[in-house]
Amino acid sequence: QGRKSATIARNRDLQMRAHYQVRQLESEVRDYARRTWNQYAAVTEQKSLLDRTVSTNVRLVEEFRREFEAAKRPLLQVLDAERALFNQKVQRINAEANLAFQRYKILAAQNTLADHFGLAHSGRVLKADFEQQVKSSPRGQFNVTVPPLE
Repeated sequence: QGRKSATIARNRDLQMRAHYQVRQLESEVRDYARRTWNQYAAVTEQKSLLDRTVSTNVRLVEEFRREFEAAKRPLLQVLDAERALFNQKVQRINAEANLAFQRYKILAAQNTLADHFGLAHSGRVLKADFEQQVKSSPRGQFNVTVPPLE
C-alpha cells in the first residue's frame, strides 16, 4: 500500500515536472519567434532605408560629376560623394545578407528550414561539437556559394 502510493506520488511529480518543462520550452520558442520576427522587421526597414539612400546618392554623385565637368564643383567633393556612395552600397549588401539570414531564422522558428533546403528531417539535434566542425571546415558543412557582386 505504502509503496503504491509512493509510486503514484513519484509519477505525479514526474508528470508535473514534464509539464513544466514543456511549458518552459513553449515559452522559449515563442520568445525566439517574437525576437526573430522583430529582428526581421528591423532589418527589412534598414534595407529599405539603405535602398532609398543609395538611390538618392547615385543621383547626387551624377549631379556632382556634371557640376565638376562644368567647373562648378571641386574634384574632392565628387570623390567624397563617391566614397559615401560606395560605403552605403557596402552597408546595403550587408543588410541584404542580414535579411537573408533573418529569413532563415524565421524558417527555423517555423520548423521549415530543412524543408526549404530539401533536406529530410533527421529528428535529432546537432552534435555539441558542430560549431568546431564548421570552424575547422566551413565550406565542407554547407553550400556557401555566393553570386558575384554587380
